[in-house]
Amino acid sequence: MTDVLDRLRAADVAAAHAPEPPAALLAAIVAEPRRTRRRTRSRLLAAAAVAALALVAVIADLPGERANLAARAYAQTAPGDAIVHSIENERTVVGDRTYRMRVERWVRGQDAHVVLTQYADGKALVYDQVVDERGVLRNKLPGGQIQELREADGGESADVVANERRDAVALFRRAYEERALEDAGATSFGGRPAHAYTRATSLQAETFYLDASTGMPLGYEVRLAGKLGVTFTSSIDTFERLDPTPENLAKLRW
Repeated sequence: MTDVLDRLRAADVAAAHAPEPPAALLAAIVAEPRRTRRRTRSRLLAAAAVAALALVAVIADLPGERANLAARAYAQTAPGDAIVHSIENERTVVGDRTYRMRVERWVRGQDAHVVLTQYADGKALVYDQVVDERGVLRNKLPGGQIQELREADGGESADVVANERRDAVALFRRAYEERALEDAGATSFGGRPAHAYTRATSLQAETFYLDASTGMPLGYEVRLAGKLGVTFTSSIDTFERLDPTPENLAKLRW
């Protein structure tokens, strides 16, 4: 198994604390049946006019510095009609073990192309996944085999496809829209000055880091409740909105 959460469930140590997986849709999500239910992620893509109206309403409800920096981050990361391209480097710590993964995404509306590179035992395993507007997810495994899953297949299929379609800042944007962020003040992330915002639930604590000057998201951290001490950290090393030119649209496909 390649999914850290699946490994934990197999060990029967965190089944009761399965979080909304922060970014690791991980590799064999198509290859292996999922036996536990996960909450559906909200789709955060909307028409530009609707997003603008929502932004005005949310900003109006937030005071002071929290509104200024967080609102700037929310506005700057609105997908609009662009192709959202991002590169994340992820680290998951489970007790005394550390798992690392690089995730590169191109997302536009219902289309997505996600390349997952998992590092383990000195090897890099690449899983190349695409989702189209019909809700068909194709997963190219490291050995070259291609597996397919459809949104309409039932069970957790719709959740899996929705996860593939989210971009690198989807968790932050949803927390902002839900007015769930708490200002945690000045800090640093990856050696850069940052401002932190947190959201806590009964299952996990999330911390989002914004660049202290520009407000652009730098990354986030998720800590699971429980005794095992699971911490997930994602560093957003690239985030850009690409014009939907033929050349850039081709990046949504193999």
